Amino acid sequence: MPIHSLEQLSNLKPNFDKIKKWSITNQVNGLYVYTKETYNSGLDFHARGFNPMTGLNEDAATGVAAAALSIVMRKSLTIEQGYFIGAPCVIDVLYVSNCRALVGGKARINQDDIFITK
Repeated sequence: MPIHSLEQLSNLKPNFDKIKKWSITNQVNGLYVYTKETYNSGLDFHARGFNPMTGLNEDAATGVAAAALSIVMRKSLTIEQGYFIGAPCVIDVLYVSNCRALVGGKARINQDDIFITK
């Protein structure tokens, strides 16, 4: 779900109960909201992933959604996520084909670098 700016993205106040009900009704995992504005130059998008069905309202890194976005855009992407919950991440997606993308990246949790996938 595209959104115009980082300011709008940061000001979102998701209704997690409604997102959960909508996700169940539509058999999807939640919402992936993104903007072309980023904090770091050279990146493609800043995103937030809301998936309250998992018991975690907001994901620090949503690799499946990032891969889906890459496939829709038909190109490799670098996406920052997790900034608004204190767990900044960079997700790298290598677009392979219209049904395949490879996901990797780096997350920072408690000031320690943790590799998600390499």
